[in-house]
Amino acid sequence: MTLLEYDEAVHRRLAEPIRERLRYADAWAAARGHCRLDERLLAILEVLADQFGVGAAGRRIIDLRLTHTHLAAATGATRATITRLLGVLRRRHLVGTVGTGSEERICLYDTPSAVLPAVGPGPAVDGAQRRRQQR
Repeated sequence: MTLLEYDEAVHRRLAEPIRERLRYADAWAAARGHCRLDERLLAILEVLADQFGVGAAGRRIIDLRLTHTHLAAATGATRATITRLLGVLRRRHLVGTVGTGSEERICLYDTPSAVLPAVGPGPAVDGAQRRRQQR
């Protein structure tokens, strides 16, 4: 009989963090799998909001200092494309910001993901993706 079989409390303390980490990794991989860049960005922001979000009056504030460069690296886009997409998402009232300067945080407005409108007339493609597609 192993220690984990013997002591249920030890098993719970070890298994739950591992299970939670696997759920997070799975959600991150699913978010990165979206073909449309706007959907990928929203999905990644959702994962971050689930992990680090603080609820406040119809929105979840992602309590991390995220730069457009961080989001570009996470989505595989350019910083300029992320800046443009965040502007579109702000105008559609899907995301916003609170605070200023180094205290600025991105927030997601509580909108069911099933009814999120598509951003733009077609797939959002950044310049690097467009050049790869043209080759």
